[in-house]
Amino acid sequence: MLGVIDPFRSYTQKQRDHFTQILRNYGFGEPDASRACFSSEQAVTLLREDAMTPYRGNSGSASLNDCHIHHLQLPVALFRAHGAATCTMRVTLSYFVAPNPSSSNHTLGSRYCYSGCLLRFRVKHKDEDVNAFKQHVSREAIENELQNDETRNLNDPSWALGAKLRGKAGSIVHDVWQGSAADLAQMDYIAVFPVKGWWASRSFPNETLWYHCHRRSIRYSLIVSIEISADVPLYTAISNLIGIPIDLETNGDDIKSGPQAR
Repeated sequence: MLGVIDPFRSYTQKQRDHFTQILRNYGFGEPDASRACFSSEQAVTLLREDAMTPYRGNSGSASLNDCHIHHLQLPVALFRAHGAATCTMRVTLSYFVAPNPSSSNHTLGSRYCYSGCLLRFRVKHKDEDVNAFKQHVSREAIENELQNDETRNLNDPSWALGAKLRGKAGSIVHDVWQGSAADLAQMDYIAVFPVKGWWASRSFPNETLWYHCHRRSIRYSLIVSIEISADVPLYTAISNLIGIPIDLETNGDDIKSGPQAR
């Protein structure tokens, strides 16, 4: 599927279009059961399940509402002590799009008629402070400004896809970051926010299923997997920060943990 594509390097627009088509055809590949079910001291998976009300206002012309900002409990001291080690962070945002495949979604110039609501994520850049991060998320959540924000100086080339491409595979929004542990130590916030969908732009009679659909909430799962190349107790460090009991077997026999880390 991927051939010679290396997402961590520059591409021409034509090659990027090819990459987008691969995502639309195949998604993000086949799940790896061993990675999904087991942890080790050098590889940790964090899971957050939540719900938000994406829109507010009037039916047919609703505006954006909720934005969730989650604090990643990262072992900053450990990352800085092994600052040169390579880290890989995989972020996956999964949600239900409430599709609208009817003929009414073929409006000329429309960019958001198929999905009831679109969700996106943004991870704090290493050179942002928290206040600047929140301001950038607010601007990026406005769909008409999204493309401009992607050309900002704070765009991070360490992401495999980046903000523009990571949402091209439907209701799975996924991206992979690779860089130093020192940089990752400063990327401790992640935002989940909506952009416009047909829930916000259409109104329905009160006897129909989608009456006042703009008031509906949407559930999502946010999964963050972190790996480090150094032989350090990453799992234990994050477990201590979260405050869950540690019952870890790295031989893959039986692994038990709390509800937020695996």
